[in-house]
Amino acid sequence: MDYHKALSFTFDDKDWPKKIAIGGFFNFLNVFFCFFIVGYYMGLLRNVQRRAEVLLPDWSDMGKIIVDGVVGSIILLLYTLLIGGLCALAIIYFATESGLDDAGMVISIVMVSILTVVGLTVLGNLALLQFTFSDDFRDAFSLTKMLQMGRAHGSDLIGVTVFSLILNGLMFVVGLGLLSPFTSFWAFVVQGHLFAQCVQPPSDQ
Repeated sequence: MDYHKALSFTFDDKDWPKKIAIGGFFNFLNVFFCFFIVGYYMGLLRNVQRRAEVLLPDWSDMGKIIVDGVVGSIILLLYTLLIGGLCALAIIYFATESGLDDAGMVISIVMVSILTVVGLTVLGNLALLQFTFSDDFRDAFSLTKMLQMGRAHGSDLIGVTVFSLILNGLMFVVGLGLLSPFTSFWAFVVQGHLFAQCVQPPSDQ
């Protein structure tokens, strides 16, 4: 894993201020335009996998970004409903478990919440990566391919997930509210580069 490359590659693009600024603007309007962010993210995953000369996608290809964004948003929504539902059931169980004291209940709920965030980050990114490999919607839900990726790159995926969550949190704080949509979008791009690295085939293939 090349963390230095992930943190620096954006600045190799002469148009990076414009691309990050546009992404930050859509991030600011995230509730209504989240599919733009997802579509751009998927374009980045493809570019890193294919070792494109320019890794940051161009916002001018808006048609592709919108299509990818809608499909990617559906994929993420389905995984969110599945994992979020399991999380809710676990929280209800621990909240109503008479054998737990208050401290045990709080610790259990916190641990479930952390595992949910980590699990959703890993599985959501694996699903998007599988789709961008083949452009086949079914591959995003292929348990066999998901397990293969997990076995082959498990430690890298967990490391990238922890690093990305910390980086996203730091960039949100560094942005001081007003700039946080832009700093968070940059962190999101770094995250995409790292996840694509995890499953990137060797350069001689």
